[in-house]
Amino acid sequence: WESRYIPNFSSVKNTPEFQQRLVKAISLEGRHKTASKLTERVIALKCQMASLKAKSLYSRLPGMLEFSDTQRLSEFVFIIYLKLAEIYPHPSDLSEPTSRQMPIQAATLLANRLISAAAETPRSPQDWGMPSVEMLAMELEPLLLEFQHQHVVSKDNRAFGFLTTLINFCNELILNGLSLVEKLLIQPYFKFVEEYVALPWQRVCLAAGRHTLDSPAFAIVEHCLPQSEAIAQRTYAQLLKDLPHHHSRRGYLSDPGITHSCIRDMQMNQAYFWLSFLEGNLQSVHKELVPLCIMVLPAIGVSWQLIERLNQVMFDDILSLLTPAQGELVHPFRHNYIEAFKQKRSDFQTMPKSTPTKGDTPARLLENLTQVSANTPSGGASLAKRPAQTANQVSEVERLQAKMAELEAELSNARQQIITLLPKGS
Repeated sequence: WESRYIPNFSSVKNTPEFQQRLVKAISLEGRHKTASKLTERVIALKCQMASLKAKSLYSRLPGMLEFSDTQRLSEFVFIIYLKLAEIYPHPSDLSEPTSRQMPIQAATLLANRLISAAAETPRSPQDWGMPSVEMLAMELEPLLLEFQHQHVVSKDNRAFGFLTTLINFCNELILNGLSLVEKLLIQPYFKFVEEYVALPWQRVCLAAGRHTLDSPAFAIVEHCLPQSEAIAQRTYAQLLKDLPHHHSRRGYLSDPGITHSCIRDMQMNQAYFWLSFLEGNLQSVHKELVPLCIMVLPAIGVSWQLIERLNQVMFDDILSLLTPAQGELVHPFRHNYIEAFKQKRSDFQTMPKSTPTKGDTPARLLENLTQVSANTPSGGASLAKRPAQTANQVSEVERLQAKMAELEAELSNARQQIITLLPKGS
């Protein structure tokens, strides 16, 4: 679980210049500098933008989510990111007493050596100045549990899909305001939040703890689970070949934002499968995973064909990693997992969707928020003919758009004022 949150430098060219920037960014001063960019106003702006993007995705669904529900979820997202901005400069404050003896300055001294070995040798997040995953979970758990509770309070099953989409958009927008090195160092924190809400890694660890080290089931999961992201990436690559024209309301399967969500969701599927395998039954798949997929995926335009092909490719990949004897142990669970989805195929009714274009960027989606029409056979109803509640929701979105534009103008003016004060050439 912890190894998932080690900074990934595989896409970076390890030059002396990059190492110098890394050393500065990982130091106490550098972390404070990064955190200073995550002001309350900036986080509020990015969360509002993410909320509008998420609403634009869900706005075409029959019986759109209550605005009060989406507003409440957005407010909790805002609080979580404020907490992350508070934690990031002071990770040693969260560490166990034994870990505090190695302050961030020590991690700074290790940076040059670690960057050269990071691609080949997994390291502990603590080597990069992060708190342990247990401490991070403990610090954020009250907020995250309350956050998860919000979609229960809403009494609308689609709220969970909105919630995970909202976090995904927030991560993307907030990270865009940071330098490359800052992104690489703080991204594991954001990834932790997104996965803690959506993926049952902690439950998998607890279930594994009930097995002995020589348990055949434990050995299989110990071998496969660290490869979950690689399995997801290979599965995704095969889906691109098999279903090149598939698209949902968010866009085409090949779009970068879709890539991230697909790989995350395929890891979620694996986490639930291995949880069931370790527990010896598929209750969590039947009661949690399948209902979640049926609730969210058809609503955003994901086809049953994609789900069916995904399961086939993913399990073919998993079985290729196992010995014949291990495959025999996994096969009954694989069969029952796939059957759990097939039994609900009739409930998997894909909502009508429009074909996205390459011009459907986030900015354009926001511009089109107030032009969304209801999906009816006659081609859609005008805003005036919609229920009053939907008109109110659109009106509130317009208000938020105006507020967002006001905040953007304020930030732009502030940046211009700072630029005029800087020496020429700086």
